[in-house]
Amino acid sequence: MIEQELSPCIEKNTKLLLTKILKNQTKSNWWKRKGGEKYSSVLFVPPTPGGELAKLIQAKEAQLNSDFRNRIKVVEGKGTKLKDFLIRKNPFGTQECQKKLCPLCKKTPHSDPGSLHKNRTPCETANVGYSVICLNCKSKNILTTYEGETGRLANVRTSEHIMDLNKNKKESPLVKHKILQHKGEKNVKFNFKISGIFKDPLTRQCNEGVRIKNAGNLANIMNSKSERNHPPTNRIIIQK
Repeated sequence: MIEQELSPCIEKNTKLLLTKILKNQTKSNWWKRKGGEKYSSVLFVPPTPGGELAKLIQAKEAQLNSDFRNRIKVVEGKGTKLKDFLIRKNPFGTQECQKKLCPLCKKTPHSDPGSLHKNRTPCETANVGYSVICLNCKSKNILTTYEGETGRLANVRTSEHIMDLNKNKKESPLVKHKILQHKGEKNVKFNFKISGIFKDPLTRQCNEGVRIKNAGNLANIMNSKSERNHPPTNRIIIQK
């Protein structure tokens, strides 16, 4: 009687165990086909309407690697979910800045944030790129900008620029610009703004290099040559 009662439980547990083993095997070897070509690596591509990009790369890969046993599996990545557009990540909005010296939020003797809108990037955001525009030059229809980046909080780094201006530090690029271009002017003000948020230092620094190059073509740049440690990311354009 006991054996009859235990046999269904044993069969059930055996089936669950076999299912788990097969599932794990599928996870680790899902790109390998039995009796067909084996994929040695996987290439993830951005999603496009109708999967056109993935289909083009799959066709090209099949053409180039048709004589090889090891192939490359082309997989289309996930697109943007509808809930990302509908859900507010921060339902409480931007909190009022509590820092006394914050050029991103408050007027100082050397800065003016201009009009502040509710959906601006919070000044306590880390890993950002920022831009500084000379308002005195702007009043003369001359665009002069400084492009920077920091891994710390945005208000901490921008406040350091204001402290350098207060102490008149000659090492500061803003002080150098003030001495060279606005000698004799009493009220030289700058506008600080966050230009982007990043997840890693490499992307942040590459973005700074690109912004310095682009700004150098369109405006006067306050960045010194010593700050341009790395060139911007080169782009290769192939024409048919």
